[in-house]
Amino acid sequence: MDLLDATFTTVIEFSEKLDGEREVIWESGGGTIGFSFVYEAPNLLVLRASGNGGLALATATFPLPSAVIESGAHDVAWTFDVDNGKGLQAISIIIDDFRVVTDATQLQADWSGTNAASFGAASSSLAGTGTN
Repeated sequence: MDLLDATFTTVIEFSEKLDGEREVIWESGGGTIGFSFVYEAPNLLVLRASGNGGLALATATFPLPSAVIESGAHDVAWTFDVDNGKGLQAISIIIDDFRVVTDATQLQADWSGTNAASFGAASSSLAGTGTN
């Protein structure tokens, strides 16, 4: 796996998610600038990064195939690349060493924002919800 400017990894065993609230895997910031990784219905991994003073949003969405959901634990990573070679900031989701989706826009280099970070639960705000 190519470790970019900020790479986060974990092992996740997914279960089918057909409805209900989003499940936070990881988040940082969210007051205006932030970065979040969630599992949403129907079986979507969604990585969002808001930046550029809250004026830009990158969203990388990957629908989990049933084969992934049914096959046990998987290595999962999410990245923030400060410069993707085109002067943009890029976010990516990686599953079992394969980059499955990337989105890039002008976010600037601050991915963490000013709100506290957390793992497995949201702090007081969640990046990219559109409520800012």
